[in-house]
Amino acid sequence: HVLRTAEGIRSNIKSVFCAIAHQNPYPAEQLNDEQWNQLVLKCLFIDVPLDPLIGIDRRANAKLMTTLIDFAHERRAAHRPIPPDLWRCVGPFADERALDDLRLVLTTGSPLEQQATARALKSCPAPRAAEILREVTRPS
Repeated sequence: HVLRTAEGIRSNIKSVFCAIAHQNPYPAEQLNDEQWNQLVLKCLFIDVPLDPLIGIDRRANAKLMTTLIDFAHERRAAHRPIPPDLWRCVGPFADERALDDLRLVLTTGSPLEQQATARALKSCPAPRAAEILREVTRPS
């Protein structure tokens, strides 16, 4: 069933994809990290929310963070919007490159993007994350 699930997450039919991905514990319990990361990236690529993914926070990982930062850079280079949901899986594993991106979006993004990046920074254990929050949210 894992192979069938992995195949289903490659579907271009949004309803099929969502039937597998949303409100279903199976992907979080059975997919390996590579398959899980593909599922999360596909959600963002086809503009499907991450919140209904059971296990989204528990299954976040450093490789996923790197993949999502690369995806964000591609979107930015193409002048396409970066889904605010993306930052949710970045924060807990943010490295210096990711922290630079979080700071950029926190200072230049829409209110929704700023809210998402602030949450991501709060979930980051790196001391620099707290510094960015203090610096950017300091009253003028």
